[in-house]
Amino acid sequence: MYKKWLYGVVVWVLCMTCLFGSCVAAEQKENWVEYARGTRDVFHVDTNSLHATEYNGRKYLDMRSKMVNFNSKKTLFEWHQLIDIAQGKMTTLYFKQRNKKPYQADVATALTVNSHDDVDDIVENMLENVARYNPELVDEIMSYNHDTSLRSPIGGVAYYITRNTSGVGGAYKLLSEDGLNGLTFDYRPESNLFVLYNLNESTPYSSQRYSHGKIMPNDYMVRNSTDMDDKWNGNYQRNYGTRVFEKVGDTGYTIYKWETDALLTFLRTRAWLHLQ
Repeated sequence: MYKKWLYGVVVWVLCMTCLFGSCVAAEQKENWVEYARGTRDVFHVDTNSLHATEYNGRKYLDMRSKMVNFNSKKTLFEWHQLIDIAQGKMTTLYFKQRNKKPYQADVATALTVNSHDDVDDIVENMLENVARYNPELVDEIMSYNHDTSLRSPIGGVAYYITRNTSGVGGAYKLLSEDGLNGLTFDYRPESNLFVLYNLNESTPYSSQRYSHGKIMPNDYMVRNSTDMDDKWNGNYQRNYGTRVFEKVGDTGYTIYKWETDALLTFLRTRAWLHLQ
């Protein structure tokens, strides 16, 4: 009789735990936060589900996101992706378009069979916010993978960041895959300052410092050339439509995306701590 009574008590406790514990946990499971913005839509990331997923000796950022229309507030698209943050590649585990059947794949299929797309401007914004609010997660991934090169896809051309071993210029080298564009640079984390050098030159030509907006990361940039009459000196803000940095008060001046976005790759991977 006692055993039956005790069994009943245990079952009751488990049921109550499930009823009041698991359900509450389920309600708190998702935490959708705006991490990127377009001209007509906002992009949210479930920050509670962000984590690293390991497969075949490499770690990936595991991220769930969705696109919500500004006006209707309806969710138009949902994604669950694995992102190689150092190589600028992403693959999809789950994709759902509103009112359509979802696509799903397991980790092994996604990473070994499916195509790996370049991260786009929106995902790059999301990754910048991940580095802003979850630096320990970025550090976990980067320190595990031991990358010697960062890849930044820009307009169909990939740029690579490596250590500069030439002894001329900055500590890091940025070079396009076709070798036509590039620079070297130093980074000073204590002041968040990039010092830029032309290739094979030992005297810097300019500096850039990024700062966060209220919601979007690295929205603002100050550029200071050693030539005080340089027309590109001044304050810049990122345009959500074109995704380029435009000079405040004079949108006729913009900074090449390879001079800005590739350096943002350096920031969002916290590469000054990890690049081998």
